[in-house]
Amino acid sequence: MIRVVVGIFSHSGKLLMGRRLQGDGNFGGYWEFPGGKVEAGESDEEALRREFLEEIGAEITALTFLKQLEWQYPKKTVDLRFYLVTLDRNELEKFAQNSHSELKWLTKEEALQGPLLPANVDIIQLL
Repeated sequence: MIRVVVGIFSHSGKLLMGRRLQGDGNFGGYWEFPGGKVEAGESDEEALRREFLEEIGAEITALTFLKQLEWQYPKKTVDLRFYLVTLDRNELEKFAQNSHSELKWLTKEEALQGPLLPANVDIIQLL
Protein backbone atom coordinates (compact mmCIF):
# COMPACT_ATOMS: atom_id res chain seq x y z
CA MET A 1 0.00 0.00 0.00
CA ILE A 2 1.23 3.48 -0.87
CA ARG A 3 0.86 6.27 1.72
CA VAL A 4 0.01 9.65 0.21
CA VAL A 5 -0.41 12.99 1.97
CA VAL A 6 -2.70 15.63 0.56
CA GLY A 7 -2.93 19.31 1.49
CA ILE A 8 -6.12 21.34 1.31
CA PHE A 9 -5.59 25.08 1.17
CA SER A 10 -8.58 27.42 1.04
CA HIS A 11 -8.70 31.17 0.61
CA SER A 12 -11.77 33.41 0.34
CA GLY A 13 -14.06 30.38 0.14
CA LYS A 14 -12.15 28.71 -2.69
CA LEU A 15 -9.86 25.68 -2.79
CA LEU A 16 -6.43 25.57 -4.40
CA MET A 17 -6.53 22.77 -6.99
CA GLY A 18 -4.06 21.57 -9.59
CA ARG A 19 -4.83 19.91 -12.91
CA ARG A 20 -2.74 16.77 -13.41
CA LEU A 21 -0.54 16.66 -16.47
CA GLN A 22 -1.92 14.82 -19.50
CA GLY A 23 -0.44 11.34 -19.68
CA ASP A 24 -0.23 11.13 -15.87
CA GLY A 25 -1.64 7.61 -15.52
CA ASN A 26 -5.38 7.02 -15.78
CA PHE A 27 -6.14 10.45 -14.37
CA GLY A 28 -4.30 12.90 -16.63
CA GLY A 29 -6.22 16.19 -16.81
CA TYR A 30 -8.08 15.57 -13.54
CA TRP A 31 -8.16 18.15 -10.74
CA GLU A 32 -6.51 17.29 -7.43
CA PHE A 33 -5.22 18.81 -4.22
CA PRO A 34 -1.41 19.15 -4.05
CA GLY A 35 0.47 16.38 -2.27
CA GLY A 36 2.24 13.13 -2.94
CA LYS A 37 3.88 9.96 -1.72
CA VAL A 38 5.51 9.72 1.69
CA GLU A 39 9.14 8.67 1.22
CA ALA A 40 10.86 6.12 3.47
CA GLY A 41 11.81 7.69 6.80
CA GLU A 42 9.54 10.74 6.36
CA SER A 43 6.68 11.72 8.62
CA ASP A 44 3.43 12.84 7.01
CA GLU A 45 4.26 16.44 7.90
CA GLU A 46 7.76 16.27 6.38
CA ALA A 47 6.39 14.70 3.20
CA LEU A 48 3.61 17.27 2.83
CA ARG A 49 6.01 20.18 3.37
CA ARG A 50 8.40 18.70 0.76
CA GLU A 51 5.62 18.08 -1.75
CA PHE A 52 4.24 21.62 -1.46
CA LEU A 53 7.71 23.10 -2.02
CA GLU A 54 8.31 20.82 -5.02
CA GLU A 55 4.88 21.15 -6.60
CA ILE A 56 3.90 24.77 -6.05
CA GLY A 57 6.92 26.43 -4.46
CA ALA A 58 5.11 27.37 -1.25
CA GLU A 59 5.94 26.71 2.39
CA ILE A 60 3.37 25.28 4.77
CA THR A 61 3.17 27.34 7.94
CA ALA A 62 0.60 25.16 9.74
CA LEU A 63 -1.28 21.91 9.14
CA THR A 64 -4.12 20.06 10.80
CA PHE A 65 -5.12 16.44 10.17
CA LEU A 66 -8.56 16.14 8.56
CA LYS A 67 -9.25 12.56 7.43
CA GLN A 68 -7.70 9.27 6.37
CA LEU A 69 -9.12 7.20 3.51
CA GLU A 70 -8.05 3.93 1.96
CA TRP A 71 -8.75 4.13 -1.76
CA GLN A 72 -8.58 1.39 -4.37
CA TYR A 73 -7.40 2.71 -7.73
CA PRO A 74 -7.24 0.43 -10.80
CA LYS A 75 -3.67 -0.76 -10.15
CA LYS A 76 -2.99 0.08 -6.50
CA THR A 77 -4.41 0.74 -3.06
CA VAL A 78 -3.56 4.10 -1.54
CA ASP A 79 -3.62 5.20 2.10
CA LEU A 80 -4.63 8.85 1.73
CA ARG A 81 -4.11 11.31 4.58
CA PHE A 82 -5.76 14.68 4.11
CA TYR A 83 -4.60 17.79 5.95
CA LEU A 84 -5.87 21.36 6.11
CA VAL A 85 -2.86 23.59 5.46
CA THR A 86 -1.91 27.22 5.83
CA LEU A 87 0.64 28.56 3.36
CA ASP A 88 3.07 31.45 3.44
CA ARG A 89 1.16 33.16 0.61
CA ASN A 90 -2.16 33.02 -1.20
CA GLU A 91 -1.58 34.83 -4.49
CA LEU A 92 -2.17 32.28 -7.25
CA GLU A 93 0.24 33.98 -9.66
CA LYS A 94 3.12 33.46 -7.20
CA PHE A 95 2.71 29.68 -7.05
CA ALA A 96 4.94 27.53 -9.25
CA GLN A 97 3.38 25.00 -11.62
CA ASN A 98 6.03 22.31 -11.32
CA SER A 99 3.71 19.30 -11.25
CA HIS A 100 0.43 20.54 -12.73
CA SER A 101 -0.63 21.93 -16.10
CA GLU A 102 -2.76 24.50 -14.28
CA LEU A 103 -3.40 25.81 -10.76
CA LYS A 104 -6.72 27.40 -9.99
CA TRP A 105 -8.94 28.58 -7.15
CA LEU A 106 -12.19 26.59 -7.33
CA THR A 107 -15.35 26.72 -5.28
CA LYS A 108 -16.54 23.36 -3.96
CA GLU A 109 -19.26 23.37 -6.62
CA GLU A 110 -16.77 24.09 -9.43
CA ALA A 111 -14.40 21.38 -8.18
CA LEU A 112 -17.18 18.80 -8.05
CA GLN A 113 -17.94 19.47 -11.74
CA GLY A 114 -14.53 17.83 -12.40
CA PRO A 115 -13.01 15.91 -13.71
CA LEU A 116 -11.82 15.30 -10.17
CA LEU A 117 -9.77 12.48 -8.65
CA PRO A 118 -12.37 10.09 -7.19
CA ALA A 119 -11.12 10.14 -3.58
CA ASN A 120 -11.23 13.94 -3.54
CA VAL A 121 -14.99 13.95 -4.16
CA ASP A 122 -15.65 12.56 -0.66
CA ILE A 123 -13.31 15.11 0.92
CA ILE A 124 -14.83 18.11 -0.87
CA GLN A 125 -18.28 17.00 0.23
CA LEU A 126 -16.95 16.77 3.81
CA LEU A 127 -15.60 20.36 3.77
